[in-house]
Amino acid sequence: MVVTDYDLNKDKWHIIISFVVSLALCLCFTAIKMPSFMQWFRPEWMFLFIAYWAISENNLLGLSGTFFIGIITDLLLGTVLGMHALIYCILFFVINKVRKVYFNLPMWQQLLFISGICLVAILCQCFILYISNIHVSIPGSLCSWLCTIVLWPFIYRLLTKPKSVSF
Repeated sequence: MVVTDYDLNKDKWHIIISFVVSLALCLCFTAIKMPSFMQWFRPEWMFLFIAYWAISENNLLGLSGTFFIGIITDLLLGTVLGMHALIYCILFFVINKVRKVYFNLPMWQQLLFISGICLVAILCQCFILYISNIHVSIPGSLCSWLCTIVLWPFIYRLLTKPKSVSF
């Protein structure tokens, strides 16, 4: 099978459009106000976005893009400015370091890896909010972690372009 420049350019535009649409959806889902009893079950949408794009197309996002998305998340949520930016940059760095190994793992180990990074990110958020004298519930944050982990396989499969079978 011969791959032409047209095919590569078409695939590149598909990736860019997927990136922009998923960023817009994550920003909208992050900004939506939820009832108080549902607040603890809000998934970390931006975590899912950054984790997916850091794994699949790490050169598209980069550390500066991750930092900018973290600042936007802080402004949307009204949290301590720079908190999400720091956490997302650390997340991107760690995922970028283990990216090649990640693809060779079975799905359950990939989920274990993502759940560990998500847990560390949520605990870092709790720590930063605690030292900023903002009350935070650890069990409530763990509910958010659980919802994020349950969504990860679905988000990953939804955004991953299905491989076409050629005969």
